[in-house]
Order: sequence, then C-alpha cells, then structure tokens
Amino acid sequence: MLLASVLPAAALSVVNHSFEDLTGETISQEFTFGPLLGWDLYEETVNLTSGGDGPSFFVGTLTPQPDGNTPEPDDYINFPTGAADGDRVAIAFNNDNTRDTGEYGLQQATSHTFAANTAYTLQVEIGNIASGQSLAFGFFDLDGFPGYRIALMADGVEIETDSISAGAIAEGEFATASLTFATGSTGGVIGQTIGIRLVNLNDSNSDTDVPAGNDVEVDFDNVRLDAVLLTPVEIWRLEHFETIEGTGNAANDFDDDLDGLQNLVEYLLGLDPTVYDSTGAVTADITDVGGMDYLTLTFDRDLEATGVNFSVRATSDLELDLSSWDSIDPEGANQVSSGTVGNVETLTVRDNLSTDEATRRFMLLEVTEP
Repeated sequence: MLLASVLPAAALSVVNHSFEDLTGETISQEFTFGPLLGWDLYEETVNLTSGGDGPSFFVGTLTPQPDGNTPEPDDYINFPTGAADGDRVAIAFNNDNTRDTGEYGLQQATSHTFAANTAYTLQVEIGNIASGQSLAFGFFDLDGFPGYRIALMADGVEIETDSISAGAIAEGEFATASLTFATGSTGGVIGQTIGIRLVNLNDSNSDTDVPAGNDVEVDFDNVRLDAVLLTPVEIWRLEHFETIEGTGNAANDFDDDLDGLQNLVEYLLGLDPTVYDSTGAVTADITDVGGMDYLTLTFDRDLEATGVNFSVRATSDLELDLSSWDSIDPEGANQVSSGTVGNVETLTVRDNLSTDEATRRFMLLEVTEP
C-alpha cells in the first residue's frame, strides 16, 4: 500500500540576491564600494573593515571585464566565464597587510521568519577570483583562497553554517555552497527572523594557502533560499534522531535500538526507534479462514505515519532475495480483519497459501519510502 505526498519547495525572497542593484554604491570603473542594497556589513571585530570602502578592506561588487584576447574574445579577467549570475558579483577583499586579522563579509535579515516543520536550504555561488589587471587599480595578485563560510541566522545568531560543501575551488571558478536547516514542531527558532551571512574567513593558512604578499578575496553570487515543509517521515526522524536525512543511525533499514525492527518499520508502527519496544509489535499465528488454516501476521499501524509504502511479504524459501518473496497488500483480499481505535489500525493479513498447500512458510512486514 502506498501512502505518500510530494511537497514542492518555495523560493523565499532575498533582496539583491545577485548584487546587480547598485543603489547607493560608489562606482569606480568595474568596482563599486559601500554597503550593498539589502545587505549590511559583517565584521568579526568592531570597525575591522573601516566601513568596507578602504583603504585596506573593500566590500562591494565587481563586474568581470572582457580580457580582449583572441581567439576567445568572450573570456573575462578574474573569472573567465564571467559572473555566476547576471553581470556582477559581491566582493570581500582585503590587502596583504591585513591578512589573518579577522573574518568579515555581508549579511542580510530577510523579511521571513522560521516556521514549524520546515527545511530551509541556502545556496550561494562562491568564487575564487584569479589574479588579473583591473581597470581602476592595476594588477592584483590573488592566487590562493582564504576560505569562506555561509550561514543561516535566527534573530542575528548563526544556527547552521557551511565552509566545505563547495569543495576545492579552482582559480577563476565558482562553486556552489549549500546548507540545510530543519525546524521541529515547537520551540527553538520558530518565529524568529531568518538571516543570511556570507563570510571571507581571511585565513591565509586555509586549505588553499594564500602566498605571502598576495591580497585576499572571496566573491559571492546568486544567493538562493528555499523552504519546503517536512514530510511526516522527516518530522519523525528529526524528533528521534535530530536529522531529516535517512542516513547513519537514522537510515530506514537501520535498527538503532537493536529490538529487531528496522527504523522505518517502527515509524509505521508508531514506535520509538531509540527504545527497545518490539515485543508484541508484530505477531504471527495460524488462523482459520473459510475452513482453511493460514499463517497470518498481525500488527498495529499509526494512521498518521504517512509517506511510506508498506506490504506483507511471504515465502517458502528464506534463501530467496526479498524482492522474490510474494507481495501481499495488507488492505487487499488477504486482509483477515481490521479495527481502528483512535489513530491506530490493527490489521491481520493472511498468507497466499494455506498450511495444506505449503507446510513451510515465512512472513514479514516490509516498509519502504517511495
């Protein structure tokens, strides 16, 4: 039997998400400096960047310029394929004499608040700018990468961060950084303002070392924030395993409490997957049905445990792969009895073969996600 739902993700608005709006910016050739529309300056220590418009720290935007070379006239200085989205990228730059003095970048308090039972995914294009000649300030030696961090915030406090998902970013390339944070049913950050932070770690000893004498820069583009309601299975995982992912101890086929029932079976039965509580949860018997004896399986299922497939399987040969076992619809013709009390339905399901037709039979309850 199939019990499933598909919930589409909704894009949440981020002001000036690709840094194309230059309202209020000071323009200098391909650069702009000053607080970007919709974004505030972030500094690890007060007045670290002196406002982000020089002389050592510059926070603003860059329009990658065509390099003018042939036979590839569309190649661009710093980023050969141009901005990741639109024409401009956000920059967080500091010169070589301010390396390792503290992290800094941009942040935005969005117009959204955290809702219950929702997964929020933040994605940002992270750029490792290549060395090159600028129109405004001459040559910049930018080999190396000082590291990045993106963060989701609740009322200004970081609650989920990522500094590794983009992997090693080649010079002049962008890579996507991504993180996901899920809320529970109550409490926590529910109702608090969703914020975004984009950080240049300013670490010359990061995985891609910044050579001595080089300036430091991280670029950001195309900031996306999506929200999707959690499925009932994900809500259950979050409650019991503090994750929505079906991996590790929370994997569907893992038996975390060693009581003989896989996690997803415990979900269907309304049990706690972290507590040994399988006794009597699924029982077998021989039942007279229409004058013939059948092996039967009886179990209670939680009617609120939706979003999964469940069936009864039967076989005469335990050596067979489970996919080769007979599949029986618990609410089909083989259902012997059914009764509901509150949110619990008790089902008894018989085998396809009577005990006269097969003296050696095995049955089990199978639960899977679509």
